[in-house]
Amino acid sequence: MVDFFARVFLIFLIGSSVSWADDMHCPAYERSMYTHWIDADHNGFDTRKEVLIRSNLAHTGPKHGRWYDPYTGRTFTSPESLQIDHVVALAEAHRSGAWAWDSLKRMDYANYLKDPRHLLAVYGPANEEKSDKDPAHWLPAQRSYQKEYVRNWLAIKIKWGLTIDEDEQSAIRKVLSYAADSVVWPQIEPERYCGQGKHPQRSKSQMRSRESAFQKQTTDCCKHCHAGHSKPCGDACISMNDKCSNPRGCACWAN
Repeated sequence: MVDFFARVFLIFLIGSSVSWADDMHCPAYERSMYTHWIDADHNGFDTRKEVLIRSNLAHTGPKHGRWYDPYTGRTFTSPESLQIDHVVALAEAHRSGAWAWDSLKRMDYANYLKDPRHLLAVYGPANEEKSDKDPAHWLPAQRSYQKEYVRNWLAIKIKWGLTIDEDEQSAIRKVLSYAADSVVWPQIEPERYCGQGKHPQRSKSQMRSRESAFQKQTTDCCKHCHAGHSKPCGDACISMNDKCSNPRGCACWAN
């Protein structure tokens, strides 16, 4: 019996995993889908330069001045050391729902200047290390900025209707500690796989959930047999001296 139910359960898992994988795929991410940098107000400064101008502590334009990088806690005097970071990276946004946007909304997201939390001028190597990682896989080296960073992350995702996954939420909870109880969370969904030829990566919590369900299904016991007195045989316990002709069933050894 247990073998039969285990087989049925495995078939169910395979079937549901296939449909789950299909549901969780999305069009492959291409950076060119998110047009940037643009000169939206036609003032001669593209988005990169606008961010450099507004974050210049010396207020001397985009070419000379002082810029503070909250990721590292360092101050720079040359814009050549800086890159403009999408706090929620384009690829991360794509996987979290932006894949379904039209080209105008994608361009708006890639060049959004109305919220100063959206685009930051940061140290180039720090931005490259961050890449498209979410808070479960990367946090700023400057620990005193991490809480502000994840709060900004959530604000951006909520504003743009982007989702977070369970591992992402868990990492953010860890950073915010008790303050996480007062947080408004974006919609929580498994992260999509935006590519070809692979199945999406399940989160650790999803894997644990599936493993637990399978183990429960395959270890349910209908008859507990006590060593020294009896032994499992099919769905029953038989004498230790008897031969078991049909060992498959739901009987098991008692703990």
